[in-house]
Amino acid sequence: MCGIAGFVGIDDPDLLRSMTRLLTYRGPDEEGYFEDAGVGLGHRRLSIIDLSSGQQPMRSFNGEAVITYNGEIYNFPQLRAEMESAGIRFQTQSDTEIIVNLYALHGDDFVGMLNGIFAFAIWDIPRRRLLLARDHLGVKPLVYHARDGALLFASEAKSILLWSEYHPAVSPDALRQSLVYSFIPGDETLFQGISKLPPGHILIHENGRCEMRRYWSHAVPIEEDRGEQYYSEKLLDLLRDSIRGQMISDVPLGALLSGGLDSSMVVALMSQLSSRPVKTFSLGLGGPKDELRYARLVAERYKTDHHEFGWDPMQYTEVLPRVIWHLEEPMLSATLPTYYLAQAARREVTVVLIGEGSDEIFGGYRRYRLSAPGPMRMVPRSIDRGVYFWHFSSIGGSIHDGIFADTFAERFVDADPVGSFYGKFARNSGERLHNLLLYEQQYQLPDFQLLRVDRLTMAHSVEARVPYLDPRLVHFANSMPSRYKIHEGTEKRILRRAARELVPAEILGRRKQGLGTPLRAWFERGLYDIAADLLSPQNLRSRGYFNPPAVARLFRTSHSRTVHRSDIGKLFKLVMFEIWCRQFLDRQPGAFEALNLKPDQEGK
Repeated sequence: MCGIAGFVGIDDPDLLRSMTRLLTYRGPDEEGYFEDAGVGLGHRRLSIIDLSSGQQPMRSFNGEAVITYNGEIYNFPQLRAEMESAGIRFQTQSDTEIIVNLYALHGDDFVGMLNGIFAFAIWDIPRRRLLLARDHLGVKPLVYHARDGALLFASEAKSILLWSEYHPAVSPDALRQSLVYSFIPGDETLFQGISKLPPGHILIHENGRCEMRRYWSHAVPIEEDRGEQYYSEKLLDLLRDSIRGQMISDVPLGALLSGGLDSSMVVALMSQLSSRPVKTFSLGLGGPKDELRYARLVAERYKTDHHEFGWDPMQYTEVLPRVIWHLEEPMLSATLPTYYLAQAARREVTVVLIGEGSDEIFGGYRRYRLSAPGPMRMVPRSIDRGVYFWHFSSIGGSIHDGIFADTFAERFVDADPVGSFYGKFARNSGERLHNLLLYEQQYQLPDFQLLRVDRLTMAHSVEARVPYLDPRLVHFANSMPSRYKIHEGTEKRILRRAARELVPAEILGRRKQGLGTPLRAWFERGLYDIAADLLSPQNLRSRGYFNPPAVARLFRTSHSRTVHRSDIGKLFKLVMFEIWCRQFLDRQPGAFEALNLKPDQEGK
């Protein structure tokens, strides 16, 4: 894994180096640069494969293409063998050389040949043409800003903020979506004019213009029912093959083990495929949601090299601003535990396999139940939608709810921030659950789950791999009849069936349990005072985003544990957004001290 940055249409070597070095934590081992007239590619390397060579940016065998790349290609041994049989000779053992040579041989169409997680930029020297590409499901991030014939790109938006011609401003609709969903679905970021390259897409910049193309879609039709045994056996074969490919590494590798079904399956299959004990890492939070005892069941069964770490959630003041800085947006759920666990695992390994993505392809959340086949299929879609979106604890979903200042609300483009994304899937004919999972795979998965994992693991120079999101496995799951996902109130039915001989019964029978965020305890033990300072009426009026009386009302209603119990989450979102403003808009040197915290990463 690495950090990449660069531009076309700008002649500024100092900017290139600043953009790249800001991402040092994504690639602490090496840096490299390529410069042409008005073009710059930068690279920070986290060495995983071919440690002695494989430096980037790297040229193709014919010298006409140059790449800067972040990710891992799991089928690179097969691709390399095919090219060697065609007479191509390689200078390194790295997967980077595979990608740039495939482009030299096949042009843009080569991207569909890759199986992996990736974000890369290829500069075609003779054609003076830039190609950006992002992996199928959006595991690795890539953002860009195009203006007046120039284009800047990077793994993270903070690098683009360094361009003196870009003046940070909030995207009104992205802010609204962030408050409604607790993440930003779609192509926008919170920074106006900086966009995400969508998963499964390439972007071509040539002659000052951009053209975007889709090379892969997660959507496939449901096939004719082939029976539980077939789906169970096929699932195991595909998951085992995915894990086998993702265990390729020249540096220490392990797995994050939560004690849930998804990560337990990954550890079980890793243990079968490994000649030595798998290193596993678990985080204990204490209290009723602590899952360490379940993780130990798996660790003991497979005799893993198990490591447990404790974390006191009341220590949030020490890390929350730093987490917001890495995320680049105010996400609400399960961010701090992920940050701490990645930090702890880095003492032992550089690569971890995780269970992310299983819920979105096999139906692992309770919020899916109204959409599942069975007695609830007669529930009107309007009620289905309302119950589904209740869990987001939305704020700002209606321009009439009063939270936004009138002058700011006038700038909204989307009249319905939920319907603009959810509607096109809800209107599709066919099974509701199938359509809902396609929706989550397109938005919730890349724009929340995977963004959170990437940013908070790479903050500690840890590469996270996601075996459940092998494109072959995703297509297989999406072609499966919905009754194999949720059946009679049981989520992930087919995965539980496949896991019967691999995972302890205590885990198979468990309901999914989220980590949660103890917001009420935080507020009652000091966060109300901090929030009152950050969200003072004077500061709110100065910002111009929110209506001070509406925010004051949230302060009052958030004390309720019944009728207004979600209001404390809404208030916390506003606190995080104000910290974000101080870091990215104001660029205050003391922004990390808002909660008595100072930055610790190079380049901040």
